[in-house]
Amino acid sequence: MEKINFKDRWNGFKNEVGNYSNKVKEFSVKHWTRFFNIAIEKNNTNIRKYLMLYFAWIGFLLFVSFSYLVEKNPFSLLIPFNVFALPLQESRTLAKIYVSDGEKNIFASDRLVYLQNSIKDDIRTLLAEISRPPYFSNLIQVEDKIASSKLKRLPNLSIALISIWVQDKGKVLILDFSSNEIEREMAKYRFPKSSYDVSDEEEEQQEQSSIESYYSAPSNFIDDKTLKEIEAKKFTVLGLVVDCMENTIFDQYSNLEKIIFKIDGRDVEAKGIFEHFEKDRVRENK
Repeated sequence: MEKINFKDRWNGFKNEVGNYSNKVKEFSVKHWTRFFNIAIEKNNTNIRKYLMLYFAWIGFLLFVSFSYLVEKNPFSLLIPFNVFALPLQESRTLAKIYVSDGEKNIFASDRLVYLQNSIKDDIRTLLAEISRPPYFSNLIQVEDKIASSKLKRLPNLSIALISIWVQDKGKVLILDFSSNEIEREMAKYRFPKSSYDVSDEEEEQQEQSSIESYYSAPSNFIDDKTLKEIEAKKFTVLGLVVDCMENTIFDQYSNLEKIIFKIDGRDVEAKGIFEHFEKDRVRENK
């Protein structure tokens, strides 16, 4: 077996590297000298050539610097849509979303909603849409009673939705909510004064005031009367949210006949704010 001479291999490798570096050096010196001679030439016949080379080097340096900042291979930037993808086109469907004034009334509003033809994903989207600030996709279709009402932003119960079951060939829908998430969402919800008892001037002052009102203060700083008022408002608002959910889902799915609510995977007991989830919602025959 022949003995490997690492010293000769190392010397050969150094010679190859040296030859390559000399070639690169000669190439750089040759072209840099040419570039320098064009710049200092007395005649202005080659000034355009000089400017072209000058800005080409600047563009190359900017290109390399940009690729370093975005941590990408500079050659991958030359491939179209490799770094920045094309925006996806979303086809939105006109759906009837039920909203409320936070007091006692429920209104139907036409909105453009992104639906994916999956009942589980679409129900979460519809529930989230109920809680979003009120707006109208088509002002022509807005009735006078909706336009004149002071709609409120409702709590987002799509966050508290744990599971969705569809039974009996799409005729029965079961929605399971988390009690902790519902309580957390209701705790951070701000309960404004009644729009029916407040003038426009008082309402404007209320909107400009701090969010940290007595409705959102810690419970140990609130008297018993205010606590009862808050609990009553929670009960009313949560009932409106459930009613909006019922009307929106029934309007979206014509073959659906019944909605069953569960809390933490169990049947709902009629106590506290969860009383609204106790009864099954059945479609009314019109």
